[in-house]
Amino acid sequence: MDPDVETEFHYFEAGRGGKPDELDSGLANVALANALELVPFARCNIRVHGGYDRVGQKQVISVSGEVSKQLFDHNLQVIFEGEFFSFLDGIYKCRFNHENVRINLSELKPQDGVLAKNGAVHGPPTSDSPKLWIPSSGGESLDELTAGDSCATIAVAYKDGPFNLPPERYLAVKIRDALDQSKIQWLRPDGKVSVEAEYQKSDLLKIGHITVAAQHSPDIDLSRVRKELGDLVNVEVTEFIRKYSPRCSFSGDIAVNEKGPFVHGGWEVDEGGSDTKPHRDFFMSYGVCADSPTGEDSTKPEGPMTFLAREIANYIVRNNLAGFAKVSLAIDIGKKEPRLLHIYTNGTARVPLSEIYRQVREHIPLTYGKVVQRLELFNPTLYRQIARDSDYFQNPNLPWNK
Repeated sequence: MDPDVETEFHYFEAGRGGKPDELDSGLANVALANALELVPFARCNIRVHGGYDRVGQKQVISVSGEVSKQLFDHNLQVIFEGEFFSFLDGIYKCRFNHENVRINLSELKPQDGVLAKNGAVHGPPTSDSPKLWIPSSGGESLDELTAGDSCATIAVAYKDGPFNLPPERYLAVKIRDALDQSKIQWLRPDGKVSVEAEYQKSDLLKIGHITVAAQHSPDIDLSRVRKELGDLVNVEVTEFIRKYSPRCSFSGDIAVNEKGPFVHGGWEVDEGGSDTKPHRDFFMSYGVCADSPTGEDSTKPEGPMTFLAREIANYIVRNNLAGFAKVSLAIDIGKKEPRLLHIYTNGTARVPLSEIYRQVREHIPLTYGKVVQRLELFNPTLYRQIARDSDYFQNPNLPWNK
């Protein structure tokens, strides 16, 4: 690196499917999908926390938060158990040991009537238990939705990045997915992958240090783990450079299980939380302002506003308005429009910035309800897909990535 030339450093970390944070987040989105299937337009703020009861020798999955009162008309214990076990079976590529798991829903409670309202769309403001609003029932449309909280969000896009993603983000998730989908018999599901990258403006100069932590069976030699997984990483990086960035270099610096053997994993040795690491849901070193959208319905603005910011950033780079775009949005509780739209191109703009703002406002509706409709954010299948992907942005078929 030339010390006289300014460059930027970025970093992303992707958790593997069996990492406690990822397990908790996946289950929270599975629960959200269930809730929206049972009661369309349900209000949800679902949190999942996995752990291990050493006295009872059981893994414990605790579900907490607030959901629409109407959901308690259903047997959530039975429904969530079936869905959770199906999800865990897929992560562990076998029948998860259901007998050693306790699912606790005792901390899940009905959402307060006042908090559940969203402007006029949830019935009279004096109602303590508002009728759940469904667009077709009262002649209103989702255009009437307002933000259920205040938040600020950030999203980025690169013109030359795969799916317009930051390369280090894409590559970390790609390597993670290669590990999770691998047929290596001794590989177990816990672990993570981190990737560093160096840029000059929107140009990727170098893929830097890559760290892999991978759980494995106890009978495998550590040198074999390092050799085989190092080879897998090299294949993914080589293919990435060939396909997306032939002018960038790779340091070749790969660290696999540097602390030694990684035999025990999951909830038995670590506890995560579905809402503890929003940086891994979003764009990490580019900045994180918002809580994780995991387990939240779309009246909570963290998801809709981040997805809108990503949609705007994609629009800017795909229409050759800039080589890079970082979009920040802020919205206040009870409002239909963001009070702040800020666009930063890091000197890569190809038209005046005023023209970028004009085109964005002309071509992308910013009204909260229109965002929710356009991106299908009450669609339960979206949250099932996100749970399977363990990511919000790698899948180009999700509405905000198209």
